[in-house]
Amino acid sequence: LYEVYEKIDPKGAHLLEESEPYVLTYLDFPKEHAHWIRTNNLCERLNKEIKKRTRVVGVFPSKQAMLRLVGAVCINQNEEWFVAPHFMDKHSLLFEERPKRESCTQETIDHLLQVIDSDFNACKEVA
Repeated sequence: LYEVYEKIDPKGAHLLEESEPYVLTYLDFPKEHAHWIRTNNLCERLNKEIKKRTRVVGVFPSKQAMLRLVGAVCINQNEEWFVAPHFMDKHSLLFEERPKRESCTQETIDHLLQVIDSDFNACKEVA
């Protein structure tokens, strides 16, 4: 793919090549999570909500008014996601059974597991 785009757009091809490990990160997750992470439905849903609310207003009196509405939509959506039931359980996110990425150290894995654990505990307290 890189060779094809290099002739058309060298900068774009270079970006594509550099971002490959990040784009393929979803492959490191367990297969049972594939249904949830194969697309970026969270961003798509947020964009849909923003479009729905801005269409109602039509023309905004100022840029600040538009930013306030979009900010309110984002805050509202964040609150809904925070209290929603989680589709992944923290134990299925452990990296023990999958091959480790070369760039991922044990220290990084430990830190990620601490973050995941604290997030799950915070969600339980709110719910």
